[in-house]
Amino acid sequence: MALNATVVRYGNTIPYTPVGDTAAGVAVDLGTFAAFTTHPIAANTLGDLICWDSVTLRGTKKGSEAIGQGDPVYYDAGTDSFTGNISYSEAFVGYCATAAGSSDTTVDVKVASP
Repeated sequence: MALNATVVRYGNTIPYTPVGDTAAGVAVDLGTFAAFTTHPIAANTLGDLICWDSVTLRGTKKGSEAIGQGDPVYYDAGTDSFTGNISYSEAFVGYCATAAGSSDTTVDVKVASP
């Protein structure tokens, strides 16, 4: 017997309506995880956020910390950067794709589901 269901959304995006204009490439802290805009979304307009799949992001790394390949990576909304440390309520993004040393200013992150 087949399941009687209707597909309402599939893929690696989720719907999102920002309260203010949101530029492309912005990390959006959704509480327990972060998702990202791929195009600008006007205030109070329904758009989509990438949240997981085979997506790798390159973003600003917080301070002089080192993040090892495969280590969990979080989004720090206070500094608008990626970090390997949880000190407040940073949102999980994924895993470090390529090790980032303490002198690196960016980190590549493989986006993963929360």
